[in-house]
Amino acid sequence: MKLSDPNSTTEPQTSLPSANEIREQLERVVQSSHFRNSRRYPTLLRYIVEHTVAGDEGSLKERTLGVEVFGRAPDYDTNADPVVRVTAGEIRKRIAQYYQAPGHESELRFELPLGSYIPQFVRSGAAVSAPGSAGSDVLAEPNSTALVPALLDESTPSRRRRARLLFARRSTPATRLIAAVSLFLLLAAAVGAVVIGRQHPQQESEGIAYFWGALLGTQDPALIVLGLNALDTPLRYAAPNESLQTPPEQESSAPPIGRTDMVPIEDVVSYGRLVSLLAEHNHTYTTQGAVDTTFDQLRRGPVILVGSFNNIWVMRLTAGLRFRFSGDANGTQSIEDSEHPGTLWQRDIAPDALSYRDYAVVGCFFDPRIEHYVLFASGIGRSGTAAAAEFLTNDKYLREWVARTHPDLRHNVEIVLSTEIIDGKHGPPHVVASHVW
Repeated sequence: MKLSDPNSTTEPQTSLPSANEIREQLERVVQSSHFRNSRRYPTLLRYIVEHTVAGDEGSLKERTLGVEVFGRAPDYDTNADPVVRVTAGEIRKRIAQYYQAPGHESELRFELPLGSYIPQFVRSGAAVSAPGSAGSDVLAEPNSTALVPALLDESTPSRRRRARLLFARRSTPATRLIAAVSLFLLLAAAVGAVVIGRQHPQQESEGIAYFWGALLGTQDPALIVLGLNALDTPLRYAAPNESLQTPPEQESSAPPIGRTDMVPIEDVVSYGRLVSLLAEHNHTYTTQGAVDTTFDQLRRGPVILVGSFNNIWVMRLTAGLRFRFSGDANGTQSIEDSEHPGTLWQRDIAPDALSYRDYAVVGCFFDPRIEHYVLFASGIGRSGTAAAAEFLTNDKYLREWVARTHPDLRHNVEIVLSTEIIDGKHGPPHVVASHVW
C-alpha cells in the first residue's frame, strides 16, 4: 500500500494517510475499551497494520498469521484450528463498535474487509460500504434503522428471525392450546431478545468472546435446533458410531400419525437467552425442531443445540466427545466421562423430592463432519438444560471459568455443570469438570 509523505505540509484531505497517521489511529483504537482488556485482538490488529504500512501485505495470510502471531506449528490444520478467522471476525465487530461511539466520527477509519487480512484506511467523509452490501460488515450510524432487525419481516430475509416449529401435529383442543401457548412464549422470547439487545448494547466480554467468538465471527445464520418431547413416541437414543445421515423416517415431509411434538417450557426459556445474545451481536439465526432438521441443513452454517435426550442431534453430534450422554434400557440417564470409564453424573431425584441435583454439559467445538462450529446447552433434565443455557450466555460465569482454567486459544471446549433444583427452580450452575482440545 502506498502511503503519503509524512513530512508533506500541503497534503489534501483526499490523499492517502501517512504512516504516522495510521500508527496514531492504531493506538487510539487499541487503547479503547473495545481492545485494551484483551491481549489477542490488539496483537493481531497491530501485526496486520504494521505489515501493511511496511508494504509487506504478502505475508498477511491465514497460516502465516497463525504461526507468527499465535505460535501455531507451521503445518497446523487451519480448518480444525481457525484461530485467525475467529480473531479477525471479532476484530471487525470491535472496530465497528469503536467507530459507532460518539467522538470518533472525524478520525481515520480502519476497515478489515471480509475474506482478507489486509486492513484498509479511509479518511473521514470518504465513501464506505453500506450495511449489508457485498464484502462489507461495516455497521450503519447508531440512529440508522438498518441496525434494527425486522422480526419475521419477509421483505428483509437477511435480518429475518424465522421460527419454524411444529408444536402440535395431532389436532385436539388440548394440543391446540399447548401449541398456542408454546408459540406465544417462543415469539415473546424472540421479540424480547431483540428489544433487550437493542436497549443494552454489547459490552466488553472476554468470556462471551471465548465461547461464542467462532460462531459470531461467521456471516452464516446460526441454526438453532430445539429438542422436542413426544408424548406418545419413545425417545430414540443415538449410538456413538451411528451415521449422521438423516434416517429415512426423518426425510419424509409427512408427519407420523399420532405424534405430538412440544417444546418444554424450560427449553423455551433457554431459547430466549440464546436469541437474546445473538440479537445483542446482531447475528442472524433460524430455528427448527430436532425432528424436522436434516444433516444437509446442519452443513449450512454454525449450529446451536438445545436439549439432550429429546434432541437427536445433540445425541449424534456429541456422541464422540469426552463428556457425552448415555441412556440404558431401564431409562437411566446420565453423563459419562469416556476417558475415565465408570465416572458418571446422574440426577439424584426421588419421586416426591422437592429438591435435587441435576447435571448438564455445555460446549463449543468445530465439527469436521458439518464443517462448522457447534454450541450446545444440554441437561440431563429440563432444569439442567435451563442452567446450561444460563451459563453459556452469562459472561460472568464464562469469565470466571476462563480465569480459573487459563485455556489457550483453542476453541473446542466441554464443561460439565451441576445445579440444585429447589421447588422446580434451578439454582446457579457450578462447574464440575471441563476439557479443552
